[in-house]
Amino acid sequence: LTVDNAVEIALANNPDYRSAKHAVTAAWARFYAAGSAYLPTLSADYNITEYKYVPFAQGGTGRDNYNRYSNKTGALQADWEVFNGLVTTMTVISARKEASQYEALDRDSRRLLIQNVINSYNNVLLAKENIRIAAEDMNFNDKLLKETEIKYEAGAVPLSEPLNFRVKANEAKSALVDQTYNYAAAKFVLAELMGVTEAKIPDDVVFVQNEDKTFTLSSELDIYLDSALANRPDLEAYRKGLEMSRYDLWAKYGAFFPTVSAQSSYGYSRDDSGYSGRYQYRPRAQDRSLNYGVSANWTIFSGGRRIADLREAQALLAEAQENLIERWIQVVMEVRQAFENAKRTYEQVKIYSE
Repeated sequence: LTVDNAVEIALANNPDYRSAKHAVTAAWARFYAAGSAYLPTLSADYNITEYKYVPFAQGGTGRDNYNRYSNKTGALQADWEVFNGLVTTMTVISARKEASQYEALDRDSRRLLIQNVINSYNNVLLAKENIRIAAEDMNFNDKLLKETEIKYEAGAVPLSEPLNFRVKANEAKSALVDQTYNYAAAKFVLAELMGVTEAKIPDDVVFVQNEDKTFTLSSELDIYLDSALANRPDLEAYRKGLEMSRYDLWAKYGAFFPTVSAQSSYGYSRDDSGYSGRYQYRPRAQDRSLNYGVSANWTIFSGGRRIADLREAQALLAEAQENLIERWIQVVMEVRQAFENAKRTYEQVKIYSE
């Protein structure tokens, strides 16, 4: 199992990452739903009512000679909101920004998943190597312990010498136990990130160490800062959130404008009535209607609700601005921290190599 294989499996199976993709689909669906407000609404209805007879108790003639009456109506109606203070436009733009935000969050979820998989894979390799080191240390101290015990029995060294090596050998055994646990725990974490339902990687899986020495750390921190501030998807998501809040605020202003709507309807009505007696009959009647018009509505006072909604949107916009600044600072901090850590590990590699 190479690290590239682990990343591919995680991207295909990790539930958290797959849920982020579903969130993107849902956000775009909300955008299309918001855009439907530009189009008219068309509805149709049909109704039929029929009375078989009127009982004697209600002044009718009973079942033998009964009144029969039926009414059939149908209508086709169209409603179109022509103008609402650009509320629809602001809502549609905000929904589009939201969909773009979820796309950025999806990319950030991918970035974090790849980062976590690589870190977990390296933790497996590290624990595996620490097991080898602890085993070597244990064997080395066991060997020295045996040699020192022979010297002690011969009177060449004091008792503190074998006791000292016994302590070191036990410490190496304890380290071996710890590293064996770390190795198993690192495999569990990697399995979880890869979406393995049992959260366990089989024991016969071989992990391959990647000797990648092509990367060279630049001495210029600004290169990494500029790249992160321009490309980090989590920062882009916060920018989209700020734009969403701005359009939501403008939508609240639209509530102070009048609303203009157009309506049109075509209807049909038919009455069938008669007397079921042997000699009497009354004919049916039917009628058609066509109506259309324009209406305007302007809410002058609503108990201060619109003012409160406007102030809420202004506060949410200010909150989004502060959140963006906070995320900006966090990104800068993470890059600086990673840069210093990279320099430290480069120096450690040189020292350990020596």
